[in-house]
Amino acid sequence: MKIRNTFPFKTGVILTATLLLASCNKKNETPDSVGETYCPVTNQYYAIESATLQNMNYKTGTYWNYIDSVNINTDSVYLSDYSDGSFQTSCSNSVQKYDITTTSSNTGEVNFFYIVPAGLSRDVSLEYNEAEVLFFEFDSGSTNAYDSLYVYDQYYYEVMKSEYIDPSTDHSFMYYINAEFGFLRIEEYDENNVLLSEKILTGKNIIR
Repeated sequence: MKIRNTFPFKTGVILTATLLLASCNKKNETPDSVGETYCPVTNQYYAIESATLQNMNYKTGTYWNYIDSVNINTDSVYLSDYSDGSFQTSCSNSVQKYDITTTSSNTGEVNFFYIVPAGLSRDVSLEYNEAEVLFFEFDSGSTNAYDSLYVYDQYYYEVMKSEYIDPSTDHSFMYYINAEFGFLRIEEYDENNVLLSEKILTGKNIIR
């Protein structure tokens, strides 16, 4: 499964290593990476310390209302499940993880997200050391950063844009995210880059 991230990280290898912040990489000698067994750090606990990521620790009862500008359908996406736990790396380190499940009231579609110390990612079926982040911190120097973005009827601030590729359909999803309110706009494109859907946030109820 492949996620493409549109943030200007130097390489996918560096991003992968950053995601775990845990223990086995022959270059950096810190996080886990596929196929590595060298573990200079073991039996450590890595907490989610970023205030931005802690602010995204949404709880059940949270929901987002959207209108689709392409087909004018409306939808309410609610946070249907949440857990605050951890997972073990191959070097016996423990990494804190928030698991977040969202469900569409209109279609019943379920999506899985998780937050680890290096950021927010989609799809928990991935190996944690293969995923790339959708959101970490606002980076004003990025070409995918918006100091402010007008969505529906108001401005939102410190917004980042990131892309997720669905491997089952080759459709791409462009997420516009900020830490305070989550997913502000979600665009879906087919494999020929034709816009299929543009969900625009019209209302929300955020519970932390």
